[in-house]
Amino acid sequence: MDPQHFALLEEARRSLPDGFKVELSGDTIVMTVGPSGIHQRNLLVVRRQFDVHSPSELVPSENTDLVSPGVGKSRNPDLTYLPAEVLETTDNLRLRPGHRGAAALRLSAGSVAATEGVGGVGVIGVTGHVNLTAGSVPLVRDALRALLGAHRGPGLVGVSCLAAGADCLFAEEVVAAGGGLVAVIPSRDYREAKVAPGQRAVFDRLVDVAAEVVVCGYETAGRAAYEAANRVLLERAERLVAVWDGEPPGGRGGGTADVVLEARAAGVPVDVVWPEGAARGD
Repeated sequence: MDPQHFALLEEARRSLPDGFKVELSGDTIVMTVGPSGIHQRNLLVVRRQFDVHSPSELVPSENTDLVSPGVGKSRNPDLTYLPAEVLETTDNLRLRPGHRGAAALRLSAGSVAATEGVGGVGVIGVTGHVNLTAGSVPLVRDALRALLGAHRGPGLVGVSCLAAGADCLFAEEVVAAGGGLVAVIPSRDYREAKVAPGQRAVFDRLVDVAAEVVVCGYETAGRAAYEAANRVLLERAERLVAVWDGEPPGGRGGGTADVVLEARAAGVPVDVVWPEGAARGD
């Protein structure tokens, strides 16, 4: 990521009054002033992303009443991708067994998307060890690819703090699967202070392709910043993938086991990924 982006974000934060939210989306600084205007803007951004990947037989519809056996009640999502013949009806849309919908989406202020609807896979966060051994990397990558393979496409949104190891492996596989990436950066100095020189190319590439970049309000990286980033991740995630060896928390806070326990306490489903042969280094 261009270091100037962080400088611009910091300047924007200093210049705006309390109550304004500043985030980086791609190369664009997004300043949230009111919920309705930014909501519509985010909807347009997400629709552009979905239009690129959506199958040609599916067409978008905004604010359409939807009834689906998979949902069980009438909803009015912001954006729905459905077969063209379904959209020709004038009543509440009802998906029959032969119909396939890509996703029904509801946008919430400040987020990329919350997936609600038909066939949507939701928002998946990740936590995991940073010190995977070299031999473990392909094993973990294959396991993540298999887990995400069933959810390929624009309905997939992955949330990652882009730490070395599991976080970046997960983020790469989300992008490879055609999903949208939300990058949560713990602090303003995180790249320079914590991302090793050999890891920066991967970090920068993932930040550049992310649909949304959230920088937590901490100047320096540390326990408080990591815990804040984890809170953002768990607030966004409807499910958590944990690349975790099962060891209990180490007592320092902000670690993989801590996030797993917090997720479970909050009722967030956790998928543990730890393939046979995986190991942690020193």
